[in-house]
Amino acid sequence: MWQPIETAPRDGTWILLRGRNGAGLPMIPVVAAWRVGEGTGDALRRTWRDSASLKDVSTLTKEDGGAQPDWAQLPSE
Repeated sequence: MWQPIETAPRDGTWILLRGRNGAGLPMIPVVAAWRVGEGTGDALRRTWRDSASLKDVSTLTKEDGGAQPDWAQLPSE
């Protein structure tokens, strides 16, 4: 079940993170977690990070035209 991004865990738990496009429609979700990246500089800042690259994907959590981003738990096996 999709929930408002404000309720997403910020303890390093991997989740499905879904932004909205300019029309307010949901985008394809990515697996992400609130964590520090790798490297130096901005990479050491805590933010929403993609599971494959640890790149900052916090732009997905921004409201776009009033459309709210959301999150869901990863499905169990």
